Amino acid sequence: MKAYHYQIQLDWDTEDEIWIATVPVLPGCSAHGETQEEALREINEAITCYLEAELGANTSFVPPVPDIATLKKASKVLNKTQVAHLLGIEPRTLNARIRNNT
Repeated sequence: MKAYHYQIQLDWDTEDEIWIATVPVLPGCSAHGETQEEALREINEAITCYLEAELGANTSFVPPVPDIATLKKASKVLNKTQVAHLLGIEPRTLNARIRNNT
């Protein structure tokens, strides 16, 4: 199973007594489970299906955000301006993310 770097929100549903996992930047992408771990496994599957559907429909979607370790590695190989350009963000935003480990 592929791991994605989307922010996932986990909420407890008291009525149904299940964990609900959603991806705020992917509208409608959600999953649930009896445990947090199950909900997280299911949301990864939901993300895969969501992205495949979006790619198949030729629509735009928010690409996954690389984790801080990946950003640091990329910054050692490429200059930070190049990395920021590839991500579609400002170099100062990338520098702040690396500096703050976020």
